[in-house]
Amino acid sequence: MPLTFLSLGLFALVINGLTLAIAIAFSGGAIAISSFWATIICAIIITLVQRMATNFFKTI
Repeated sequence: MPLTFLSLGLFALVINGLTLAIAIAFSGGAIAISSFWATIICAIIITLVQRMATNFFKTI
């Protein structure tokens, strides 16, 4: 939590990128992302969805 706070939330993007890379490695070729920039865009999308879900469930 402190690292995410200090990086203004950008550390979540790093964590999501690493998680995505691990998922691709364990998929055995079932998941293929063509380039580095495509991976970054996927990590950004995951981060945005994660933040929306967090905000949604905080209000419940």
